[in-house]
Amino acid sequence: MRCFLLAWTLLLAPVTYAGCANEGKTTVPNVVPNYVQNAIANLHHAGLRALIVAVPPIAKADLSVNGYAVSGQKPRAGTRVARGSEVRLTIAVSVNGGPGGLGKSGRVTVPKLTDLGVNRAITLAGESGLRATVVIPGRDLEDLVVRSQSLIPGTGVQAGTEIRLALT
Repeated sequence: MRCFLLAWTLLLAPVTYAGCANEGKTTVPNVVPNYVQNAIANLHHAGLRALIVAVPPIAKADLSVNGYAVSGQKPRAGTRVARGSEVRLTIAVSVNGGPGGLGKSGRVTVPKLTDLGVNRAITLAGESGLRATVVIPGRDLEDLVVRSQSLIPGTGVQAGTEIRLALT
């Protein structure tokens, strides 16, 4: 959308033209605290890109682990920036106060967890009776989507087995 102001005299002659200083800009939304996938969606909706600068480890998680939540952002909420700008997110492991544990015992079937957001994949693993470990690449990420898993979907394993979820 073009932003401009025109002022006209009574004779309809142009007097002033001023371009809008905020053209092509957007306001950084507040994404703290928020689950990572929701924060990324909010940033994309505002025309911004997310960059997750550090992913803390999660090892052998059960249902007491919710996944990741945003704990910091730069630039801060309310800042005006150019559309397409990068917002750097700092994240932390989110845990709940419940008893944790696994959703199933005995022999369980491995679910397909690839192409899911990591928080959803961790929850589904726990509900299925598996302990999730997140494999973190040594670089910043634009999203937290599971790209591969260590156990083949549909196979049977003992409840409590570790499944490794790679975010490559």
